[in-house]
Amino acid sequence: MITSNSTTNKDSSEFMNIKPQFLSYFLSSFFAFGLVISFVYDTYLIAIAAGALNLIMYFTTLKLAPDKLWYQHVGSLSLGIFMAQFIYQMHGMLEMHFFAFIGSIILIYYRNWKNQIPLATIVIVHHALFGYLQYAGMKEVYFTTADYMPLNTFIIHALLAAVIFLLCGYWSYEFEASAKVSLASNLNLTKELARINKGIEFAEDISEGNLEKEFKAEEDDKLGLALIKMHKYIFDATEKNENENFINIGIAKISELIRTNDKKIDDLSDKAISFLTKYINANQGSLFILNDHEGDKHLELTGCYAYGHKKYIKNTILPGEGLVGQCYLEKDLIILSDVPKDYIRITSGLGEALPQFVVICPLIVNDTVYGVMEFACFKKIESYKIELLKKAGESLAASITSLRTSLHTQKLLHETQSQAESMRAQEEELRQNLEELNTAQEELSRIVSITENQKMEMEIREKVFSLTTILSESDQYGTITMVNEKLCTVSKYTAEELIGKPHNIFRHPDMPPALFKIFWSTIKRGETFNAIIKNKAKDGSHYWVDAYLVPVFDENGNIKKYVGARYHITSDAFAEKMYNLQAQRLGLPSLADSQYAQ
Repeated sequence: MITSNSTTNKDSSEFMNIKPQFLSYFLSSFFAFGLVISFVYDTYLIAIAAGALNLIMYFTTLKLAPDKLWYQHVGSLSLGIFMAQFIYQMHGMLEMHFFAFIGSIILIYYRNWKNQIPLATIVIVHHALFGYLQYAGMKEVYFTTADYMPLNTFIIHALLAAVIFLLCGYWSYEFEASAKVSLASNLNLTKELARINKGIEFAEDISEGNLEKEFKAEEDDKLGLALIKMHKYIFDATEKNENENFINIGIAKISELIRTNDKKIDDLSDKAISFLTKYINANQGSLFILNDHEGDKHLELTGCYAYGHKKYIKNTILPGEGLVGQCYLEKDLIILSDVPKDYIRITSGLGEALPQFVVICPLIVNDTVYGVMEFACFKKIESYKIELLKKAGESLAASITSLRTSLHTQKLLHETQSQAESMRAQEEELRQNLEELNTAQEELSRIVSITENQKMEMEIREKVFSLTTILSESDQYGTITMVNEKLCTVSKYTAEELIGKPHNIFRHPDMPPALFKIFWSTIKRGETFNAIIKNKAKDGSHYWVDAYLVPVFDENGNIKKYVGARYHITSDAFAEKMYNLQAQRLGLPSLADSQYAQ
Protein backbone atom coordinates (compact mmCIF):
# COMPACT_ATOMS: atom_id res chain seq x y z
CA MET A 1 0.00 0.00 0.00
CA ILE A 2 1.38 3.45 -0.94
CA THR A 3 1.41 5.88 1.99
CA SER A 4 4.22 8.29 1.08
CA ASN A 5 6.65 9.36 -1.65
CA SER A 6 8.93 6.52 -0.58
CA THR A 7 7.16 4.34 -3.10
CA THR A 8 9.32 4.02 -6.18
CA ASN A 9 8.54 6.51 -8.94
CA LYS A 10 8.69 3.78 -11.50
CA ASP A 11 5.98 1.67 -9.84
CA SER A 12 3.72 4.74 -9.31
CA SER A 13 4.20 5.96 -12.87
CA GLU A 14 3.47 2.57 -14.36
CA PHE A 15 0.37 2.01 -12.24
CA MET A 16 -1.02 5.51 -12.91
CA ASN A 17 -0.31 5.02 -16.63
CA ILE A 18 2.07 8.04 -16.75
CA LYS A 19 4.20 7.82 -19.87
CA PRO A 20 7.17 10.01 -20.78
CA GLN A 21 6.00 9.83 -24.41
CA PHE A 22 3.21 12.30 -23.60
CA LEU A 23 5.69 15.08 -22.82
CA SER A 24 7.97 13.88 -25.61
CA TYR A 25 5.19 14.33 -28.18
CA PHE A 26 4.44 17.90 -27.01
CA LEU A 27 8.10 18.96 -26.95
CA SER A 28 8.60 17.51 -30.42
CA SER A 29 5.46 19.37 -31.57
CA PHE A 30 6.78 22.62 -30.02
CA PHE A 31 10.04 22.11 -31.93
CA ALA A 32 8.06 21.60 -35.16
CA PHE A 33 5.94 24.67 -34.36
CA GLY A 34 9.11 26.72 -33.93
CA LEU A 35 10.28 25.63 -37.36
CA VAL A 36 6.93 26.61 -38.89
CA ILE A 37 6.79 30.10 -37.35
CA SER A 38 10.44 30.66 -38.27
CA PHE A 39 9.20 31.30 -41.82
CA VAL A 40 7.14 34.29 -40.61
CA TYR A 41 10.01 36.37 -39.19
CA ASP A 42 12.98 34.58 -40.70
CA THR A 43 14.17 33.10 -37.35
CA TYR A 44 15.45 29.76 -38.61
CA LEU A 45 18.65 29.82 -36.54
CA ILE A 46 16.92 30.35 -33.20
CA ALA A 47 14.23 27.77 -34.10
CA ILE A 48 16.77 25.10 -34.93
CA ALA A 49 19.47 25.91 -32.36
CA ALA A 50 17.30 26.64 -29.31
CA GLY A 51 14.72 23.95 -30.20
CA ALA A 52 17.38 21.29 -30.84
CA LEU A 53 19.20 22.10 -27.58
CA ASN A 54 15.88 21.84 -25.74
CA LEU A 55 15.15 18.40 -27.21
CA ILE A 56 18.72 17.20 -26.66
CA MET A 57 18.54 18.31 -23.02
CA TYR A 58 15.21 16.55 -22.46
CA PHE A 59 15.86 13.26 -24.31
CA THR A 60 19.35 12.92 -22.82
CA THR A 61 17.88 13.13 -19.33
CA LEU A 62 15.17 10.63 -20.27
CA LYS A 63 17.78 8.22 -21.65
CA LEU A 64 20.21 8.46 -18.72
CA ALA A 65 17.61 8.26 -15.94
CA PRO A 66 14.40 6.65 -17.26
CA ASP A 67 13.40 5.47 -13.76
CA LYS A 68 13.64 8.95 -12.21
CA LEU A 69 11.35 11.97 -12.43
CA TRP A 70 14.18 14.24 -13.60
CA TYR A 71 12.94 14.10 -17.19
CA GLN A 72 9.66 15.74 -16.06
CA HIS A 73 11.51 18.66 -14.39
CA VAL A 74 13.76 19.07 -17.45
CA GLY A 75 10.66 18.87 -19.67
CA SER A 76 9.04 21.63 -17.58
CA LEU A 77 12.17 23.73 -18.08
CA SER A 78 12.05 23.01 -21.83
CA LEU A 79 8.43 24.14 -22.04
CA GLY A 80 9.43 27.50 -20.52
CA ILE A 81 12.36 27.87 -22.91
CA PHE A 82 10.11 27.07 -25.89
CA MET A 83 7.73 29.84 -24.67
CA ALA A 84 10.62 32.33 -24.60
CA GLN A 85 11.78 31.05 -28.02
CA PHE A 86 8.34 31.57 -29.57
CA ILE A 87 8.06 35.11 -28.09
CA TYR A 88 11.46 35.98 -29.53
CA GLN A 89 10.69 34.34 -32.90
CA MET A 90 7.41 36.33 -33.20
CA HIS A 91 9.08 39.60 -32.09
CA GLY A 92 7.18 39.85 -28.83
CA MET A 93 3.73 38.76 -30.02
CA LEU A 94 1.54 38.82 -26.91
CA GLU A 95 -0.23 35.58 -27.84
CA MET A 96 3.04 33.65 -27.55
CA HIS A 97 2.97 34.24 -23.77
CA PHE A 98 0.06 31.81 -23.53
CA PHE A 99 2.44 28.93 -24.26
CA ALA A 100 3.48 29.21 -20.61
CA PHE A 101 -0.09 28.37 -19.60
CA ILE A 102 -0.27 25.60 -22.22
CA GLY A 103 2.89 24.10 -20.73
CA SER A 104 1.48 24.37 -17.22
CA ILE A 105 -1.66 22.52 -18.33
CA ILE A 106 0.46 19.84 -20.04
CA LEU A 107 2.34 19.23 -16.79
CA ILE A 108 -0.90 18.51 -14.93
CA TYR A 109 -0.87 15.13 -16.72
CA TYR A 110 2.12 14.05 -14.60
CA ARG A 111 0.29 14.74 -11.29
CA ASN A 112 3.32 16.30 -9.60
CA TRP A 113 2.96 19.92 -8.44
CA LYS A 114 6.76 20.25 -8.31
CA ASN A 115 6.87 20.07 -12.12
CA GLN A 116 5.30 23.57 -12.19
CA ILE A 117 8.35 25.11 -10.44
CA PRO A 118 10.89 24.99 -13.36
CA LEU A 119 8.31 26.43 -15.80
CA ALA A 120 7.18 29.13 -13.37
CA THR A 121 10.84 29.98 -12.64
CA ILE A 122 11.58 30.40 -16.37
CA VAL A 123 8.45 32.55 -16.82
CA ILE A 124 9.34 34.81 -13.84
CA VAL A 125 13.00 35.18 -14.83
CA HIS A 126 12.18 35.69 -18.49
CA HIS A 127 9.45 38.29 -17.92
CA ALA A 128 11.36 40.17 -15.26
CA LEU A 129 14.66 40.23 -17.14
CA PHE A 130 13.49 40.62 -20.72
CA GLY A 131 10.72 43.11 -19.78
CA TYR A 132 13.25 45.22 -17.92
CA LEU A 133 15.74 45.05 -20.81
CA GLN A 134 13.14 45.97 -23.43
CA TYR A 135 11.79 48.92 -21.47
CA ALA A 136 15.35 49.96 -20.72
CA GLY A 137 15.92 50.56 -24.42
CA MET A 138 17.08 47.22 -25.89
CA LYS A 139 14.66 46.87 -28.80
CA GLU A 140 16.17 43.55 -30.00
CA VAL A 141 14.91 41.72 -26.93
CA TYR A 142 11.37 41.37 -28.32
CA PHE A 143 9.59 40.85 -24.98
CA THR A 144 6.29 42.42 -26.07
CA THR A 145 4.81 44.40 -28.95
CA ALA A 146 3.58 47.04 -26.51
CA ASP A 147 5.82 50.08 -26.36
CA TYR A 148 5.33 50.36 -22.64
CA MET A 149 3.54 48.39 -19.89
CA PRO A 150 2.73 50.14 -16.61
CA LEU A 151 3.91 48.45 -13.43
CA ASN A 152 0.37 47.87 -12.18
CA THR A 153 -0.48 46.10 -15.45
CA PHE A 154 2.62 43.96 -15.16
CA ILE A 155 1.73 43.09 -11.56
CA ILE A 156 -1.82 42.15 -12.55
CA HIS A 157 -0.48 39.94 -15.35
CA ALA A 158 1.98 38.34 -12.94
CA LEU A 159 -0.74 37.68 -10.35
CA LEU A 160 -3.01 36.11 -12.96
CA ALA A 161 -0.13 33.93 -14.16
CA ALA A 162 0.61 32.99 -10.55
CA VAL A 163 -3.05 32.00 -10.06
CA ILE A 164 -2.88 29.80 -13.15
CA PHE A 165 0.34 28.14 -11.97
CA LEU A 166 -1.06 27.67 -8.46
CA LEU A 167 -4.28 26.17 -9.81
CA CYS A 168 -2.38 23.83 -12.12
CA GLY A 169 -0.05 22.89 -9.26
CA TYR A 170 -3.00 22.30 -6.94
CA TRP A 171 -4.74 20.14 -9.55
CA SER A 172 -1.53 18.18 -10.02
CA TYR A 173 -1.34 17.65 -6.27
CA GLU A 174 -4.98 16.58 -6.03
CA PHE A 175 -4.67 14.27 -9.02
CA GLU A 176 -1.53 12.75 -7.50
CA ALA A 177 -3.23 12.17 -4.13
CA SER A 178 -6.27 10.71 -5.85
CA ALA A 179 -4.07 8.42 -7.97
CA LYS A 180 -2.19 7.24 -4.88
CA VAL A 181 -5.43 6.46 -3.10
CA SER A 182 -6.61 4.61 -6.20
CA LEU A 183 -3.26 2.83 -6.41
CA ALA A 184 -3.49 1.76 -2.78
CA SER A 185 -7.05 0.61 -3.31
CA ASN A 186 -6.11 -1.35 -6.43
CA LEU A 187 -3.12 -2.90 -4.67
CA ASN A 188 -5.38 -3.98 -1.82
CA LEU A 189 -7.88 -5.35 -4.31
CA THR A 190 -5.09 -7.17 -6.13
CA LYS A 191 -3.82 -8.57 -2.84
CA GLU A 192 -7.31 -9.66 -1.83
CA LEU A 193 -7.88 -11.19 -5.26
CA ALA A 194 -4.62 -13.12 -4.94
CA ARG A 195 -5.71 -14.31 -1.50
CA ILE A 196 -9.10 -15.35 -2.85
CA ASN A 197 -7.49 -17.19 -5.80
CA LYS A 198 -5.15 -19.02 -3.43
CA GLY A 199 -8.12 -19.83 -1.23
CA ILE A 200 -10.06 -21.14 -4.24
CA GLU A 201 -7.12 -23.33 -5.27
CA PHE A 202 -6.82 -24.62 -1.70
CA ALA A 203 -10.58 -25.29 -1.54
CA GLU A 204 -10.40 -27.15 -4.88
CA ASP A 205 -7.55 -29.29 -3.50
CA ILE A 206 -9.67 -30.09 -0.46
CA SER A 207 -12.68 -30.96 -2.67
CA GLU A 208 -10.45 -33.32 -4.71
CA GLY A 209 -9.26 -35.05 -1.54
CA ASN A 210 -5.75 -33.58 -1.58
CA LEU A 211 -5.43 -32.93 2.15
CA GLU A 212 -1.62 -33.03 2.29
CA LYS A 213 -1.15 -29.61 0.69
CA GLU A 214 -0.20 -26.85 3.13
CA PHE A 215 -1.81 -23.43 3.14
CA LYS A 216 -0.69 -20.30 4.98
CA ALA A 217 -2.82 -17.25 5.71
CA GLU A 218 -2.08 -13.88 7.24
CA GLU A 219 -3.76 -12.74 10.44
CA ASP A 220 -6.18 -10.45 8.60
CA ASP A 221 -7.10 -13.07 5.97
CA LYS A 222 -10.39 -14.25 7.41
CA LEU A 223 -11.22 -16.42 4.40
CA GLY A 224 -7.80 -18.10 4.52
CA LEU A 225 -8.05 -18.70 8.26
CA ALA A 226 -11.52 -20.16 7.80
CA LEU A 227 -10.21 -22.46 5.04
CA ILE A 228 -7.33 -23.59 7.25
CA LYS A 229 -9.80 -24.33 10.04
CA MET A 230 -12.02 -26.24 7.62
CA HIS A 231 -9.01 -28.10 6.22
CA LYS A 232 -7.91 -29.11 9.72
CA TYR A 233 -11.40 -30.32 10.57
CA ILE A 234 -11.68 -32.34 7.35
CA PHE A 235 -8.12 -33.64 7.71
CA ASP A 236 -8.73 -34.71 11.31
CA ALA A 237 -12.07 -36.27 10.40
CA THR A 238 -10.55 -38.08 7.41
CA GLU A 239 -7.59 -39.24 9.45
CA LYS A 240 -9.90 -40.45 12.23
CA ASN A 241 -12.07 -42.26 9.69
CA GLU A 242 -9.03 -43.84 8.04
CA ASN A 243 -7.68 -44.92 11.42
CA GLU A 244 -11.03 -46.43 12.37
CA ASN A 245 -11.20 -48.21 9.01
CA PHE A 246 -7.65 -49.45 9.56
CA ILE A 247 -8.64 -50.88 12.96
CA ASN A 248 -11.93 -52.39 11.68
CA ILE A 249 -10.27 -54.00 8.67
CA GLY A 250 -7.48 -55.35 10.86
CA ILE A 251 -9.92 -56.84 13.38
CA ALA A 252 -11.97 -58.35 10.51
CA LYS A 253 -8.87 -59.99 9.04
CA ILE A 254 -7.77 -61.28 12.46
CA SER A 255 -11.25 -62.71 12.97
CA GLU A 256 -10.99 -64.43 9.57
CA LEU A 257 -7.58 -65.87 10.56
CA ILE A 258 -9.07 -67.13 13.82
CA ARG A 259 -12.01 -68.70 11.96
CA THR A 260 -9.84 -70.49 9.40
CA ASN A 261 -7.15 -71.61 11.85
CA ASP A 262 -9.17 -73.12 14.69
CA LYS A 263 -7.37 -76.45 14.87
CA LYS A 264 -3.88 -75.68 16.22
CA ILE A 265 -2.66 -72.87 18.43
CA ASP A 266 0.78 -72.87 16.76
CA ASP A 267 -0.71 -72.37 13.29
CA LEU A 268 -2.95 -69.58 14.53
CA SER A 269 -0.06 -67.92 16.39
CA ASP A 270 2.31 -67.94 13.41
CA LYS A 271 -0.26 -66.56 10.98
CA ALA A 272 -1.64 -63.99 13.42
CA ILE A 273 1.76 -62.54 14.41
CA SER A 274 2.89 -62.56 10.77
CA PHE A 275 -0.24 -60.65 9.69
CA LEU A 276 -0.11 -58.10 12.55
CA THR A 277 3.61 -57.39 12.09
CA LYS A 278 3.17 -56.63 8.41
CA TYR A 279 -0.15 -54.82 8.88
CA ILE A 280 1.25 -52.25 11.34
CA ASN A 281 4.54 -51.97 9.33
CA ALA A 282 6.67 -53.34 12.17
CA ASN A 283 9.93 -55.16 11.45
CA GLN A 284 9.76 -58.06 13.91
CA GLY A 285 7.05 -59.70 15.97
CA SER A 286 6.69 -62.58 18.42
CA LEU A 287 3.78 -64.19 20.25
CA PHE A 288 4.01 -65.95 23.61
CA ILE A 289 1.09 -68.04 24.90
CA LEU A 290 0.60 -68.87 28.58
CA ASN A 291 1.20 -72.55 29.40
CA ASP A 292 -0.12 -73.57 32.83
CA HIS A 293 0.20 -77.32 32.50
CA GLU A 294 0.41 -79.11 35.85
CA GLY A 295 1.23 -75.89 37.72
CA ASP A 296 4.32 -75.07 35.60
CA LYS A 297 3.22 -71.59 34.56
CA HIS A 298 5.32 -69.99 31.82
CA LEU A 299 4.99 -68.06 28.55
CA GLU A 300 5.83 -70.21 25.55
CA LEU A 301 6.87 -68.86 22.14
CA THR A 302 4.31 -70.12 19.63
CA GLY A 303 4.81 -67.70 16.70
CA CYS A 304 7.35 -65.19 15.40
CA TYR A 305 7.99 -63.15 12.26
CA ALA A 306 11.21 -61.85 10.63
CA TYR A 307 13.70 -63.20 13.19
CA GLY A 308 17.00 -64.38 11.77
CA HIS A 309 17.04 -67.76 13.49
CA LYS A 310 13.89 -68.86 15.25
CA LYS A 311 15.73 -71.58 17.18
CA TYR A 312 17.90 -68.97 18.91
CA ILE A 313 14.93 -67.06 20.34
CA LYS A 314 14.18 -67.83 23.96
CA ASN A 315 11.23 -70.22 23.82
CA THR A 316 9.98 -69.90 27.38
CA ILE A 317 9.69 -66.87 29.67
CA LEU A 318 8.62 -66.96 33.29
CA PRO A 319 6.08 -64.45 34.66
CA GLY A 320 8.00 -61.33 35.70
CA GLU A 321 11.06 -62.28 33.63
CA GLY A 322 12.12 -59.44 31.31
CA LEU A 323 9.66 -57.00 29.77
CA VAL A 324 7.48 -59.75 28.33
CA GLY A 325 7.09 -61.37 31.73
CA GLN A 326 6.51 -57.98 33.33
CA CYS A 327 3.79 -57.19 30.80
CA TYR A 328 2.07 -60.44 31.77
CA LEU A 329 2.11 -59.50 35.46
CA GLU A 330 1.03 -55.87 34.98
CA LYS A 331 -1.71 -56.77 32.45
CA ASP A 332 -0.96 -53.58 30.53
CA LEU A 333 0.89 -52.26 27.50
CA ILE A 334 4.62 -51.59 27.67
CA ILE A 335 5.90 -49.05 25.12
CA LEU A 336 9.66 -48.69 24.81
CA SER A 337 11.07 -45.79 22.79
CA ASP A 338 14.59 -45.88 24.31
CA VAL A 339 15.58 -49.46 23.53
CA PRO A 340 18.63 -50.86 25.41
CA LYS A 341 21.49 -51.95 23.17
CA ASP A 342 21.41 -55.53 24.50
CA TYR A 343 17.63 -55.99 24.20
CA ILE A 344 16.84 -57.32 20.69
CA ARG A 345 18.07 -56.65 17.17
CA ILE A 346 16.21 -56.52 13.87
CA THR A 347 17.85 -58.91 11.39
CA SER A 348 17.78 -59.11 7.61
CA GLY A 349 19.84 -60.47 4.77
CA LEU A 350 22.02 -57.34 4.96
CA GLY A 351 22.77 -57.59 8.69
CA GLU A 352 21.15 -56.48 11.91
CA ALA A 353 20.31 -53.20 13.65
CA LEU A 354 18.92 -51.95 16.95
CA PRO A 355 15.17 -51.13 16.84
CA GLN A 356 13.99 -47.66 17.86
CA PHE A 357 10.53 -48.59 19.15
CA VAL A 358 9.13 -51.65 20.94
CA VAL A 359 5.51 -52.39 21.87
CA ILE A 360 4.61 -55.27 24.22
CA CYS A 361 0.87 -56.00 24.36
CA PRO A 362 -0.93 -58.52 26.59
CA LEU A 363 -3.58 -60.91 25.24
CA ILE A 364 -6.20 -60.14 27.86
CA VAL A 365 -9.92 -60.80 28.19
CA ASN A 366 -12.06 -60.56 31.34
CA ASP A 367 -8.97 -59.36 33.23
CA THR A 368 -7.14 -62.62 32.50
CA VAL A 369 -3.90 -62.68 30.48
CA TYR A 370 -3.49 -65.59 28.07
CA GLY A 371 -0.34 -64.43 26.30
CA VAL A 372 1.86 -61.53 25.23
CA MET A 373 2.70 -60.04 21.80
CA GLU A 374 5.96 -58.15 21.18
CA PHE A 375 6.69 -55.90 18.17
CA ALA A 376 9.88 -54.05 17.23
CA CYS A 377 10.47 -51.50 14.47
CA PHE A 378 12.74 -48.64 13.38
CA LYS A 379 10.12 -45.90 13.82
CA LYS A 380 7.36 -45.02 16.25
CA ILE A 381 4.15 -47.03 15.98
CA GLU A 382 1.12 -44.72 15.75
CA SER A 383 -1.46 -44.70 18.55
CA TYR A 384 -4.27 -46.06 16.35
CA LYS A 385 -2.09 -49.07 15.44
CA ILE A 386 -1.48 -49.69 19.15
CA GLU A 387 -5.26 -49.54 19.65
CA LEU A 388 -5.59 -52.21 16.96
CA LEU A 389 -3.05 -54.40 18.80
CA LYS A 390 -5.08 -54.10 22.03
CA LYS A 391 -8.30 -55.15 20.28
CA ALA A 392 -6.52 -57.90 18.35
CA GLY A 393 -5.08 -59.11 21.67
CA GLU A 394 -8.59 -59.40 23.09
CA SER A 395 -9.77 -61.37 20.05
CA LEU A 396 -6.75 -63.69 20.18
CA ALA A 397 -7.16 -64.20 23.93
CA ALA A 398 -10.81 -65.15 23.45
CA SER A 399 -9.99 -67.45 20.55
CA ILE A 400 -7.15 -69.14 22.47
CA THR A 401 -9.50 -69.77 25.38
CA SER A 402 -12.14 -71.17 23.04
CA LEU A 403 -9.61 -73.24 21.09
CA ARG A 404 -8.09 -74.73 24.24
CA THR A 405 -11.53 -75.59 25.56
CA SER A 406 -12.47 -77.15 22.23
CA LEU A 407 -9.21 -79.11 22.02
CA HIS A 408 -9.63 -80.29 25.61
CA THR A 409 -13.23 -81.35 24.91
CA GLN A 410 -12.17 -83.18 21.75
CA LYS A 411 -9.38 -84.86 23.68
CA LEU A 412 -11.78 -86.04 26.39
CA LEU A 413 -14.27 -87.27 23.78
CA HIS A 414 -11.53 -89.05 21.89
CA GLU A 415 -10.25 -90.61 25.09
CA THR A 416 -13.78 -91.77 26.03
CA GLN A 417 -14.35 -93.26 22.58
CA SER A 418 -10.94 -94.85 22.65
CA GLN A 419 -11.57 -96.35 26.08
CA ALA A 420 -14.90 -97.83 24.96
CA GLU A 421 -13.39 -99.23 21.81
CA SER A 422 -10.46 -100.49 23.83
CA MET A 423 -12.72 -102.30 26.26
CA ARG A 424 -14.59 -103.97 23.38
CA ALA A 425 -11.39 -105.02 21.74
CA GLN A 426 -9.57 -105.90 24.93
CA GLU A 427 -11.01 -109.38 25.26
CA GLU A 428 -10.26 -110.20 21.62
CA GLU A 429 -6.81 -108.76 21.95
CA LEU A 430 -6.09 -110.85 25.04
CA ARG A 431 -7.06 -113.98 23.20
CA GLN A 432 -5.01 -113.11 20.16
CA ASN A 433 -2.12 -112.10 22.35
CA LEU A 434 -1.99 -115.50 23.94
CA GLU A 435 -1.86 -117.10 20.52
CA GLU A 436 0.67 -114.67 19.13
CA LEU A 437 2.89 -114.51 22.18
CA ASN A 438 4.93 -117.55 21.34
CA THR A 439 5.21 -116.55 17.70
CA ALA A 440 6.21 -113.03 18.70
CA GLN A 441 8.85 -114.28 21.07
CA GLU A 442 10.41 -116.38 18.35
CA GLU A 443 10.27 -113.52 15.84
CA LEU A 444 11.66 -111.13 18.42
CA SER A 445 14.63 -113.35 19.05
CA ARG A 446 15.33 -113.52 15.35
CA ILE A 447 14.94 -109.75 14.89
CA VAL A 448 17.19 -109.04 17.88
CA SER A 449 19.87 -111.22 16.37
CA ILE A 450 19.58 -109.49 12.97
CA THR A 451 19.48 -106.02 14.59
CA GLU A 452 22.63 -106.68 16.59
CA ASN A 453 24.46 -107.73 13.45
CA GLN A 454 23.23 -104.68 11.51
CA LYS A 455 24.19 -102.39 14.39
CA MET A 456 27.73 -103.79 14.42
CA GLU A 457 27.98 -103.31 10.64
CA MET A 458 26.70 -99.71 10.87
CA GLU A 459 29.17 -98.90 13.64
CA ILE A 460 32.02 -100.26 11.52
CA ARG A 461 30.85 -98.24 8.47
CA GLU A 462 30.47 -95.07 10.51
CA LYS A 463 33.92 -95.55 12.00
CA VAL A 464 35.48 -96.04 8.57
CA PHE A 465 33.51 -93.05 7.20
CA SER A 466 34.60 -90.81 10.07
CA LEU A 467 38.23 -91.81 9.59
CA THR A 468 38.27 -91.14 5.85
CA THR A 469 35.66 -88.43 5.10
CA ILE A 470 35.36 -84.81 6.24
CA LEU A 471 31.59 -84.36 6.63
CA SER A 472 29.41 -81.29 7.32
CA GLU A 473 25.87 -80.00 6.79
CA SER A 474 24.61 -76.43 6.33
CA ASP A 475 21.32 -74.64 5.78
CA GLN A 476 20.45 -72.98 2.46
CA TYR A 477 22.34 -69.82 3.50
CA GLY A 478 25.63 -71.63 4.14
CA THR A 479 25.39 -71.66 7.96
CA ILE A 480 27.01 -74.78 9.46
CA THR A 481 24.52 -77.05 11.29
CA MET A 482 26.56 -80.32 11.68
CA VAL A 483 30.22 -81.40 11.58
CA ASN A 484 31.91 -84.76 12.14
CA GLU A 485 35.03 -85.55 14.13
CA LYS A 486 37.23 -85.75 11.01
CA LEU A 487 36.42 -82.12 10.08
CA CYS A 488 37.25 -80.91 13.59
CA THR A 489 40.56 -82.82 13.51
CA VAL A 490 41.67 -81.45 10.14
CA SER A 491 40.40 -77.85 10.64
CA LYS A 492 41.56 -77.72 14.30
CA TYR A 493 38.20 -76.22 15.36
CA THR A 494 35.85 -77.70 17.92
CA ALA A 495 32.27 -78.55 16.96
CA GLU A 496 31.00 -75.75 19.21
CA GLU A 497 33.20 -73.22 17.40
CA LEU A 498 31.82 -74.26 14.00
CA ILE A 499 28.07 -74.76 14.60
CA GLY A 500 26.18 -71.59 13.57
CA LYS A 501 29.14 -70.13 11.64
CA PRO A 502 29.19 -69.55 7.85
CA HIS A 503 31.15 -71.99 5.70
CA ASN A 504 33.50 -69.21 4.58
CA ILE A 505 35.25 -69.63 7.96
CA PHE A 506 37.40 -72.20 6.08
CA ARG A 507 38.05 -69.92 3.05
CA HIS A 508 41.74 -69.54 2.25
CA PRO A 509 42.85 -66.22 0.65
CA ASP A 510 44.59 -68.16 -2.16
CA MET A 511 41.25 -69.33 -3.48
CA PRO A 512 39.77 -66.93 -6.09
CA PRO A 513 36.22 -65.56 -5.47
CA ALA A 514 35.20 -66.74 -8.93
CA LEU A 515 35.56 -70.37 -7.79
CA PHE A 516 33.01 -69.86 -5.01
CA LYS A 517 30.72 -67.98 -7.39
CA ILE A 518 30.71 -71.13 -9.60
CA PHE A 519 30.23 -73.21 -6.44
CA TRP A 520 27.11 -71.31 -5.31
CA SER A 521 25.54 -71.07 -8.76
CA THR A 522 25.96 -74.86 -9.18
CA ILE A 523 24.43 -75.99 -5.89
CA LYS A 524 21.62 -73.42 -6.04
CA ARG A 525 20.60 -75.00 -9.35
CA GLY A 526 20.23 -78.25 -7.41
CA GLU A 527 23.38 -79.82 -8.90
CA THR A 528 26.34 -81.45 -7.14
CA PHE A 529 29.54 -79.42 -7.03
CA ASN A 530 32.99 -81.05 -7.00
CA ALA A 531 36.31 -79.22 -6.80
CA ILE A 532 39.84 -79.28 -5.36
CA ILE A 533 39.85 -76.56 -2.67
CA LYS A 534 42.48 -75.15 -0.34
CA ASN A 535 41.04 -74.44 3.13
CA LYS A 536 42.40 -72.51 6.13
CA ALA A 537 42.59 -74.13 9.57
CA LYS A 538 42.01 -72.35 12.87
CA ASP A 539 45.77 -71.81 13.48
CA GLY A 540 46.24 -70.22 10.01
CA SER A 541 47.73 -73.31 8.38
CA HIS A 542 46.16 -74.82 5.27
CA TYR A 543 44.89 -78.15 4.08
CA TRP A 544 43.67 -79.42 0.70
CA VAL A 545 40.40 -81.29 0.14
CA ASP A 546 38.59 -82.94 -2.75
CA ALA A 547 35.13 -81.53 -1.97
CA TYR A 548 31.67 -82.72 -2.98
CA LEU A 549 28.70 -80.43 -2.12
CA VAL A 550 25.28 -82.07 -2.55
CA PRO A 551 21.91 -80.20 -2.20
CA VAL A 552 19.13 -81.95 -0.25
CA PHE A 553 15.50 -81.30 -1.20
CA ASP A 554 12.29 -81.29 0.86
CA GLU A 555 9.01 -82.95 -0.15
CA ASN A 556 8.10 -79.89 -2.29
CA GLY A 557 11.31 -80.04 -4.30
CA ASN A 558 12.90 -77.02 -2.58
CA ILE A 559 16.47 -77.06 -1.29
CA LYS A 560 16.41 -77.33 2.50
CA LYS A 561 20.11 -77.97 3.22
CA TYR A 562 23.51 -78.88 1.75
CA VAL A 563 25.68 -81.90 2.65
CA GLY A 564 29.42 -81.60 2.13
CA ALA A 565 31.76 -84.61 1.86
CA ARG A 566 35.48 -83.88 1.54
CA TYR A 567 38.54 -86.07 1.25
CA HIS A 568 41.79 -84.80 2.74
CA ILE A 569 44.65 -84.48 0.23
CA THR A 570 47.85 -84.67 2.27
CA SER A 571 50.26 -83.93 -0.59
CA ASP A 572 50.45 -80.20 -1.37
CA ALA A 573 52.29 -80.79 -4.62
CA PHE A 574 49.67 -83.24 -5.86
CA ALA A 575 46.84 -80.97 -4.69
CA GLU A 576 48.39 -77.95 -6.42
CA LYS A 577 48.80 -79.87 -9.66
CA MET A 578 45.20 -81.06 -9.52
CA TYR A 579 43.97 -77.55 -8.68
CA ASN A 580 45.88 -76.00 -11.61
CA LEU A 581 44.30 -78.52 -13.99
CA GLN A 582 40.93 -77.65 -12.50
CA ALA A 583 41.64 -73.90 -12.80
CA GLN A 584 42.61 -74.34 -16.45
CA ARG A 585 39.36 -76.21 -17.09
CA LEU A 586 37.23 -73.56 -15.31
CA GLY A 587 39.08 -70.57 -16.74
CA LEU A 588 40.52 -69.54 -13.35
CA PRO A 589 44.07 -68.33 -12.54
CA SER A 590 46.61 -71.04 -11.58
CA LEU A 591 48.53 -70.99 -8.31
CA ALA A 592 52.19 -69.92 -8.37
CA ASP A 593 54.73 -72.62 -7.58
CA SER A 594 56.44 -70.38 -5.02
CA GLN A 595 53.37 -70.48 -2.81
CA TYR A 596 54.21 -74.05 -1.73
CA ALA A 597 57.94 -73.84 -1.36
CA GLN A 598 57.67 -74.60 2.35
